[in-house]
Amino acid sequence: MPNQSCVSKTHKRLPKEVFDEVFRFILSVAAHKGLLWGEAIGIDSTTIQANASMRSIVRKDSGKGWQDYTRKLAKKAGRDDPTDDELRQFDRNRLGKQVSNDDWENPHDPDATITRMKDGTTRMAYKVEHAVDLDTDIVVSTTIHTGTAPDTATIIDTAIDAAVNAEQAGADNEIEAIVADKGYHSTKVVSRAADLGMRAYIPERASPKQRRWVGKDPNEKCAVYSTRRRTQSERGKHLSRLRSELTERSFADGCDTRGVRRTWLQGLLSVAKRQLMMVAARNLSTITRALIGIGSPRSRQGLRALLQLTWTHFDRLISAFAQLVMAACEASSRVSNTSRPKSSSRSLPLKLST
Repeated sequence: MPNQSCVSKTHKRLPKEVFDEVFRFILSVAAHKGLLWGEAIGIDSTTIQANASMRSIVRKDSGKGWQDYTRKLAKKAGRDDPTDDELRQFDRNRLGKQVSNDDWENPHDPDATITRMKDGTTRMAYKVEHAVDLDTDIVVSTTIHTGTAPDTATIIDTAIDAAVNAEQAGADNEIEAIVADKGYHSTKVVSRAADLGMRAYIPERASPKQRRWVGKDPNEKCAVYSTRRRTQSERGKHLSRLRSELTERSFADGCDTRGVRRTWLQGLLSVAKRQLMMVAARNLSTITRALIGIGSPRSRQGLRALLQLTWTHFDRLISAFAQLVMAACEASSRVSNTSRPKSSSRSLPLKLST
């Protein structure tokens, strides 16, 4: 195995195009095995913690750190020369505490942004977006964005990247349907999807008011109403259930099981390279499981089932061999008994010579 320092240096020196080609090569293997259908894709996103701390953020205008900023606020509140413990207590209890990405950044990783995580905490983070083939569970595209990038601004880029990857990998079909949750819905998104020739299955957010289309583009109205009708159909509900299952499975396998919920790299480009290789490995494992027919993504069930299958056949082989040996022994004993001369039960009289 190569040293970790060699891998890190190679990772930095190779351009991102090399990692894209490796990712598409794995997709071409899936297409060759009939595991890349590519007709409908499900898109979802999650956040991963960046290799940057909130304690290291500085002001963009002055370059001062968070502790200097808090000490200044404490001085305005009438607390002169507080200790570090008193400063942390003041910062924890003060009201109206807000941190904006327009004013703060981390000098070690400027691409990471201050983001509210899934568990409610605030961290420096990135956003990972997956496009999964809903027929074969193959991740067709993975993209990295800043943690605060809105879903409506990234879904079309991810869909285009998935279409390009599927085409270059030799998929059986072109991408015709985009399935996402209501966080991705907007008039611009469904209109651009219609312009690209893709059907959008994206539910709308609940709104107490009725939409007004006076003075707006009639094509946008047609796209919104078509998406609404399509999402409420039986096929739309079925695709939404598939999207919820498969995209969450890809995040659970990629981020939680493989330990990528927190990245140890810095910079948007480096994180994107790492994510491409991780998803490529996940696709390779999906292809292997599909060919073998056993196993699950998050456990060693496949290895266990393979060992059980091998032991079952080995036990049968040993049993058959034992039965064959016993049958051979019985046949040999019967042959020996039939070929042996029979001895008379009466003794012959002896003639004594005189």
